[in-house]
Amino acid sequence: MFNGPLTQAELVQAREALDRTEKWEEKRRELLLKSQEQRFALKNKLNLKNMIAVHLTNYFPKGGVITTKASHEIDYEGKKIKFPRHSIHFSLNSPVSSHMYGDWDGAKFAILIPLNKIANRIVTLNPVDTWVIGKLKLPPGSFIMGSANALRRKFISGVKLIPVEEDLHQAVKDFITQKGLPVSNIGMWGWSFDAENLELATRLVTGGLNPLGSFDGGDLDKLSRDLGYGVGTHTGSLFSNIESVFQAVINSLTSEKFAMSEEQAISVNNQIDNYLDQLKEFIDKREKTGLSTAERSALENIEKVLKHCKEELKLIKHRAIRKTFGSMEKIDSVEDLGETEKKWLMREQILVNKLKNSLAEHDVRKSEKLLRKIGRIEKRVYQKYQRFKERLDELTKNTKFSVDISDIRKEMDLGEAFLAKFFSMSAGSEYGTLKYFFEKKEWDKAEEFVKNLEHWILQLEILIQDLHEVLEARKKKFEEGF
Repeated sequence: MFNGPLTQAELVQAREALDRTEKWEEKRRELLLKSQEQRFALKNKLNLKNMIAVHLTNYFPKGGVITTKASHEIDYEGKKIKFPRHSIHFSLNSPVSSHMYGDWDGAKFAILIPLNKIANRIVTLNPVDTWVIGKLKLPPGSFIMGSANALRRKFISGVKLIPVEEDLHQAVKDFITQKGLPVSNIGMWGWSFDAENLELATRLVTGGLNPLGSFDGGDLDKLSRDLGYGVGTHTGSLFSNIESVFQAVINSLTSEKFAMSEEQAISVNNQIDNYLDQLKEFIDKREKTGLSTAERSALENIEKVLKHCKEELKLIKHRAIRKTFGSMEKIDSVEDLGETEKKWLMREQILVNKLKNSLAEHDVRKSEKLLRKIGRIEKRVYQKYQRFKERLDELTKNTKFSVDISDIRKEMDLGEAFLAKFFSMSAGSEYGTLKYFFEKKEWDKAEEFVKNLEHWILQLEILIQDLHEVLEARKKKFEEGF
């Protein structure tokens, strides 16, 4: 309600209030500008010295070296293999918490490394999943925490061993606090800081206090990228995809449940080609910043594993093709053949002679021509078959050669069994057999039949060549130990 003009005192009060408002607005604009400038300045500033990389493990790093899963042979579905996981993983400023992808509650050791000391090895800088490729030599100034019993008689030059009595996770947090550094809350996908750690984290990690007071690790992605690091977790990365495709190949080799179809085998082969291209791009990029010996060795190993998987896919593909034919779908071994069919197993010219004697040759010239055609191809394949079989026998008797090649032998024998079944049918007297076509002088159909027979003899030749390459790949893998 208007009660007349303002008094002198009221005018003074109004002026003071307006001045305060203007000053506040000016201060607000100044703070906002300062905030924006500081946030801009922070974009390229990240203090790795104030971050601690924490690695939980059940294995003491012998010789001061953290090894990868790929360094150790494991039993996988009855096969001894080295799983190609060459990455070592850390969380930042706190031990990783257990979640659906892993449980670290019972870990025996916690390895703590000032992040700046492994900066040149980091592939991805992520608070939950910072990782490197290849074995990692602990730099001086690192720490290993564990029970007094677990650390007894252990020593690593330049690394301090800290025995703890309480919960290992809590001991790590207490240690980081004692170092005057902020302890983070590690979740499955990110980190955050409690109120008492927020200012400390902002100031120490990014080099200054953010006036907006909003630092919760969200700025880390931009800062990491500016330093040239990746920011995504290992899950979904190129290296995770390589592990998955390796697992798919091993599963198909060891279990009928996961057996690939021909189309799937071709698709996986194409995926591997794509991963090999991506791996080359990754190596070229890392070359520019300098590859450590351990990283180079790991990347070369991954490349070898991928190329080996391509060779194993040849066996998987042949196995899938064989199972698409009704005449072979119930044959799991040569012993499944009937007694008559067993007589037709490949024995060089004996096979062709049996076929010749079983046919009523009403046109000697034409039938002889077809039989000679079969004979020439069969003889060439038989020689390759025999040489390969002798090679398998030789390796089987070698006690130093511990690689399982039973599936290679079986696939080769089943390829021969398929032809035995085909040949045994060719000499029958019912409609659709080679003998029937000869007797009826249906030479076009007989020619077509021999062409199909020729096709499957050539398929066996291809099978032998592919299995030979699989064998050589396994032999190389055994010799090089990857």
